[in-house]
Amino acid sequence: MNQDGESIWQSIIANLSAILDNEAITLLRAQELQYENQQWTIFVTNKFAKKTIENRYLPFISEALKKFSIHQFDIQYEERDMFLPRKKKPARKAFQSNLNADYQFHNFVPGPSNDQAYAAAQRVGEGYLDYNPLLIYGGTGLGKSHLMHAAGNALRARGNSRVMYLTAETFVNDFIRAINDKSKNMRDFADQYRNVDALLIDDVQFLGGKDRSQAEFFHTFNSLFDNKRQIILTCDRYPKEIEGLEDRLKSRFGSGLAVSVIPPELETRVAILQTKARNINLSLSDEVAFFIASHVVSNVRELEGALRRVFALCEFRQATPTIELSREALNDLINAQNKQISLDNIQKLVAQFYRVSIDELHSKSRKASITRPRQIAMALAKDLTRHSYPEIGQAFGGRDHTTAMHAYKKIQQLCKEDSDFNEEYRGLRMSITG
Repeated sequence: MNQDGESIWQSIIANLSAILDNEAITLLRAQELQYENQQWTIFVTNKFAKKTIENRYLPFISEALKKFSIHQFDIQYEERDMFLPRKKKPARKAFQSNLNADYQFHNFVPGPSNDQAYAAAQRVGEGYLDYNPLLIYGGTGLGKSHLMHAAGNALRARGNSRVMYLTAETFVNDFIRAINDKSKNMRDFADQYRNVDALLIDDVQFLGGKDRSQAEFFHTFNSLFDNKRQIILTCDRYPKEIEGLEDRLKSRFGSGLAVSVIPPELETRVAILQTKARNINLSLSDEVAFFIASHVVSNVRELEGALRRVFALCEFRQATPTIELSREALNDLINAQNKQISLDNIQKLVAQFYRVSIDELHSKSRKASITRPRQIAMALAKDLTRHSYPEIGQAFGGRDHTTAMHAYKKIQQLCKEDSDFNEEYRGLRMSITG
């Protein structure tokens, strides 16, 4: 945004001269437009001028300012010695949105794993305040930041010029610097974040355990919310699970809409690969795309990394991507992932989470406290590994394949019927896949 108030004001006067009379233009030329503390203000020379502008010309000025993406401004009467020129105020640091223009809705691949978050972010990007705050949570590399930036870019395209993105870590560091720098007013720090059209904060889990930063962010949140400014947050877990986060912040984070993203399923991973391949002019057959997607299941970031490795090997050998070449390119990654997502690891993690022993998972016990964790572990095994039902049943105390099939269907049904259970299952899944 051009924040030279003088040049904007002169342009506005030139435009309004076509529709306002000479008396009005003469009056406006005596006033000044300035940008300070992230706030636009028209400074008028006297109370009469202020009253005249507000009563007669305010609608014209408002419309003219919108063309410069200025949707909010004040009119202030500032007493001064009429024989002295107005003291120039120090130039303010240009507003920085920090948005990444590469993250847009059109290059995001939606699927069942992220469709709710995608739809909610689009709604926010259209300027609706139904979901305020919008909280997107889930594991790393699943597209949370992409959706956040896309919503911010859409808001800017709709005229909301002051859309600010930052990480929670940046917020905390800025707050610490403001405390330590005695030459600065804490009010300036607060205004930096409260006078925006939308505030986008990535990784709010970083606020956990930082009491003073949380208190400052609490007031910032309230100020923005009360002034109907959009807030978008991302988190690597459901806010109630953040250790060291005050209850009042947990409550506010969940007061709008909280939507999760989970690792994409096979078809979405294939679609992501094909989209990314087109972007780098790599011809990727369906067969190769399915091969890569079936071996990289954790998150989108690793999927992109896998594609780059295949692309690099193709470039090096001047070859087209095949399954054999992809297997060679991803050999280390596939081996590491197979070790991480193993039946043993799944059983170990589930046993730890539900505080049962692995022997109990293998046992014939029909206690609910044992049966449910066993079913969850079987479902995760089917979900995340390439083992067959007979192999999974065998790994859980030599059970029949029908037991493994029943467990998988039962858990899928519970995920659909019980949102809390679904969150729990997704959390376990993410902790395995990383």
